[in-house]
Amino acid sequence: MSDCKRTITLIAIPLAILVLALVFATCRRSPAEQAPEDPPRAPGQPRLAVLSPAISATLLRMGLEDLVVARHAYDLALDRSIPSVGDERALDAETLIRAAPTHVLIDAVSRESLAHAQQLADRFGWEVHAFDLLTLDDIARSARQLQELFAPDDPDAQRAIDEFQRAIAPRDLAFDGRLLLLAQTDPISAIGPPSFHGEILDRFAIANAIADHDRWVELDAEDVVRLAPDAIILIRWRSPGDIDEPSPSDEDVRAALGALADLDLPAIRDGHIAMIDDPLALIPSLAIGRFATRLEEILETFED
Repeated sequence: MSDCKRTITLIAIPLAILVLALVFATCRRSPAEQAPEDPPRAPGQPRLAVLSPAISATLLRMGLEDLVVARHAYDLALDRSIPSVGDERALDAETLIRAAPTHVLIDAVSRESLAHAQQLADRFGWEVHAFDLLTLDDIARSARQLQELFAPDDPDAQRAIDEFQRAIAPRDLAFDGRLLLLAQTDPISAIGPPSFHGEILDRFAIANAIADHDRWVELDAEDVVRLAPDAIILIRWRSPGDIDEPSPSDEDVRAALGALADLDLPAIRDGHIAMIDDPLALIPSLAIGRFATRLEEILETFED
């Protein structure tokens, strides 16, 4: 298998997931449904156009979603009634202007592709803030910056940051096998060490079955057999409106793994397989603290 096929870019899997989620959410909505009018806001209250699904997920965890007046097209966290203003490929300038934000929030990776948003901000006097979101430290730093900007004295915002820091704090778990963390199974897409998920494994002293220095790695069945992981955990993406499965059965997990469940692997033989069902588990936000907590709970059940 060529390296070109083996490695997926940082954005490829999350973007595909977000696109599909948007399609499902749109299908559930009646074409005639109209968004309610913008609720009254206190004079001087910030109006946020959040052009990053990750930032909106952090704002939601901090209890600041009421400040948002416009959202990214692939947003998975905010209420659907908040106007969508498109994405990096097609920004809806008319809707963004109509939302009349005071601040536009983006991630640093999208700065160049959202240059039009900066031009509009310069024209209308909006403040633009870009946040690095590649690592766990970046996620924590971005949350503190958001707190300083929009909720300096809000105990709920501080509590969300503290909970995140506790969830990702270093610890030694008794499980000492090699974990294969999957983002999807068709194709088989694993999460490598440089990702923020990989950082959590490092902090939990868990060996990543992927030694590759890429964030996302595409595998085939032969690759998985060769890796012989001692445990497999699949992050199941879904649209936020779908019913979640906080404690999926072994049959549910095997069905989600598909053909992988039939391979002769230590993880399969020992029953060290699980699924984390969370629509925000692949997004670099404070919601990753919830993923880390669930990961620890699962690994504790795998301890020999």
